[in-house]
Amino acid sequence: MNPYLKKLSMMYQLRTVRDVLKNKIKSLAAENYHIFIDTKDASQNILEKTSEMSTANQAFLSQITEFTQCCSDILLKARSIEASLKKNRSALENHTQLLEIIELPQLMQTCVHNGHYDDAISIFGYTKTLFNKYGSRYSVLRMIYSQVSAVASQFIHQLYNQLRAPLSLSSCIKTVVFLRRTGLLSEQELRLKFLQTRTSCLKSQINSSLLACTPKELAGVDKREKLSGFLPFKESHDKSYWVATRRIEVTRVHLFDIVTQYRNH
Repeated sequence: MNPYLKKLSMMYQLRTVRDVLKNKIKSLAAENYHIFIDTKDASQNILEKTSEMSTANQAFLSQITEFTQCCSDILLKARSIEASLKKNRSALENHTQLLEIIELPQLMQTCVHNGHYDDAISIFGYTKTLFNKYGSRYSVLRMIYSQVSAVASQFIHQLYNQLRAPLSLSSCIKTVVFLRRTGLLSEQELRLKFLQTRTSCLKSQINSSLLACTPKELAGVDKREKLSGFLPFKESHDKSYWVATRRIEVTRVHLFDIVTQYRNH
């Protein structure tokens, strides 16, 4: 067979096959048109979802730092809550002791009011020890110490008032010992306060003794002479003498007591 004809025959066959394939493709496209449309829509949806996921991932990555900080804050709060729970548990276990400490100011006030000075001083010393050890850590101890100190100040003034009144040697020594045991006064301050209060007592005793009574020889003076403002020379002289004598006597007695008390305290 002529090679040229053979080549033409092959070209014809190829064209025929091509036409058949084109027809099949057209037929396939016509039959599966909805599949191609769905595939296109699916591809577009996939691209959109992928874009959304990429955007969401970027937003998530940008918030990781903030999320980490929030987690750290939650952890710190959890630790704080745990510490508070431990404190509350400890407070519940030591409820009786804490209640006794909280009632120290009221207890000291009761002791001072009832004259139990030894107990009051012991309470003040115990509170002062607690304050020195734990006052910087617990505000409630600072508050309790402040209240107890206020009661101690009232206690000190009460002891001062006792020193301003007439006292026996034993009572005076006991009062001074109470003042010294409080630890609120130095030795020099205590001695100075003792002299001030006892001097006040001496002045009070002198004034009260002069006003308490009058000598018998001056009691019968005529009222008209008193109202006129003119007194006989003898009456004026006797009265001055009596006042001076009375003042000297009272001063001698009480000053001797004060000096004795000062030496023995």
